[in-house]
Formats: sequence, C-alpha cells, structure tokens
Amino acid sequence: APCSLVLFFSPSCPFSVAAAPTLNALPRLYPALPLWAINVHLDYSSSSLYGIVGTPTLFLFHNGRPVARFN
Repeated sequence: APCSLVLFFSPSCPFSVAAAPTLNALPRLYPALPLWAINVHLDYSSSSLYGIVGTPTLFLFHNGRPVARFN
C-alpha cells in the first residue's frame, strides 16, 4: 500500500528552519517514500484539517490516512 510523508512547516519558524537540512535529506535516504512539504501560511485548510498547532510537524500517511505524527 502507498505510504508518504507530509511535512507541515513555516518559513518564519526557527524550528522549521533548523530541521530543514535533516528533512531535506530524507528523500535521498528513502527514495521510494515520497515527501511532501506544505507551508502552513499558504495552505490553511490542510493545516486546520489535521490540527497543526506547531511547526514543523511530520505526518506518515498510509493509504491516504494519517497513521503517525511527529511534532
């Protein structure tokens, strides 16, 4: 079944900026696992749908459903 990682980030958040090099390395380490990045300032609907209150937040989706969350 398809899995993907979704990163919710804010370019003005110092924690998102600090985590960027590590998160940018994930696609090179796991090329079969797609990584999507969503700017919470530009996409309010997705961030409110998943209850994002702090950034960066990383979701693991399996079959289109969130199964794990790391904040």
